[in-house]
Amino acid sequence: MGYYSWTMTSLIKMRYKRLFVLLCTSLVIAMAMAGCIQQEITISGTVTDYSSGEPLKGIEVVAYTYQQPPLEYLPPLGEKITKTSSDEEGRYELHVPADYKNKKIVVFCHDAIEGWKVINIIEPTGGIDLVFGVPVPTEKLSISTDKYEYAEGEVVTFWIENICTETVNLMNGAPWKIQKKTTGEWENVFVPMGIQVIIPIVPGENMSWSWNQRGQDGNYTWSGTYRVVLEYEGGDVKTEFKICRATQQNNSKAFLME
Repeated sequence: MGYYSWTMTSLIKMRYKRLFVLLCTSLVIAMAMAGCIQQEITISGTVTDYSSGEPLKGIEVVAYTYQQPPLEYLPPLGEKITKTSSDEEGRYELHVPADYKNKKIVVFCHDAIEGWKVINIIEPTGGIDLVFGVPVPTEKLSISTDKYEYAEGEVVTFWIENICTETVNLMNGAPWKIQKKTTGEWENVFVPMGIQVIIPIVPGENMSWSWNQRGQDGNYTWSGTYRVVLEYEGGDVKTEFKICRATQQNNSKAFLME
């Protein structure tokens, strides 16, 4: 009886020991899995239409590593990390491994039917909303003068700025001309000579020139309505200004006769 009791007690102890080991192992595995899940970074948001504001479903959203493209017009897409699709309410959720924290990644999506593309370069730290169909500016450059009215003989200064998201090329060093409005028509007054060289203007960059109000013949121009026309690869921009006749003040003294 004593032997049997000892044997049963040993078996029970061994079973409890195995159960304890199994529970500990399961707990370690569960903690490891939880740790792995916590290491993922979630990027979430909605995909909507710019015009209507309505959510778009079934749009594929992909996360890529950032890679400098060999050509400017190509998207900076490197290795694909993960992808998903927007749901019925336009919501999407990407799970990016923690290895990409503090690194640039590209969230990219497109609609093959409409041809829309959305590219966002971010660090994977939170959420980002994607909007399709945002209108692209019709002009790539803005142009302005330092003021609208000038006195005769005063230097006219003007400049351009790249207001788009791509590099704009000027086809020579002085791609502008001055025109005057005469009887409703614009006529060239001064066209500078420029070196035939391509000058790239990157987004946000500006460039300025000056005109001394002399015409092509070297003489000063008269008062009137003028404009600057600047040409770039694929288009041109214009801005108007006025040259006003200088007024002469009468400095003669008036004498009162008693």
